[in-house]
Amino acid sequence: MLSKVVSRIRQDGLSTLVNKVLDRVIRKLLYSRVDVLYLSLTTPPPLKDTELEIYTCDFGEFKAWANEHPRLTEQLPLAERRFNSGHICYIGKMPDGRLGHIIWATKGNELSATYETGESCKKILPNTVGIVIDAWTPDYARGRNYYAQVMTKTMYDLAVEFGEVWAWVDTRNAPSIKGFKKTGFIPRFVMGRKQFLGGLMERTYEFEATEY
Repeated sequence: MLSKVVSRIRQDGLSTLVNKVLDRVIRKLLYSRVDVLYLSLTTPPPLKDTELEIYTCDFGEFKAWANEHPRLTEQLPLAERRFNSGHICYIGKMPDGRLGHIIWATKGNELSATYETGESCKKILPNTVGIVIDAWTPDYARGRNYYAQVMTKTMYDLAVEFGEVWAWVDTRNAPSIKGFKKTGFIPRFVMGRKQFLGGLMERTYEFEATEY
């Protein structure tokens, strides 16, 4: 039935772009796959001089930064929940006072990229570790190595406190994988999820990260 509708729409002369979008939507409804690479670090990376002022902030300061960045304004409810549950927010401030980079981290023994692969894809570790949640660089600050600078400080603090740090990233995000490895992370394994028929059926899996 769906294919007949699409065929009729095409016959009516919609643009090639719209046709491509329809194809993509249909394929996603029938089948989707997301793989997440998990990496760990056990040795604190050496701290280096940086032009950034790197520190942790509270929710009040986060709201102040959000006034300057719509991306952060959208995340205020999530940020409040994170602060209330003990998450840590690292700020990298540029010499001119602007935001250069931001990293979220926490502690725990459960690895679960919920946003990417859902609640069913998780691994329980025997000990509490430091966990990197996500990171963001404003467009004007890209290309200055701020990601690595703030990540190094974050990894140092977490590794010193917990002895082990974990992070995860979508396997299609090659720049982030490169950045994690640059700060000393070692790829450990990949967990993923395949969904069929719009999520009516799914399968989770895990394999070694040998290709990374």
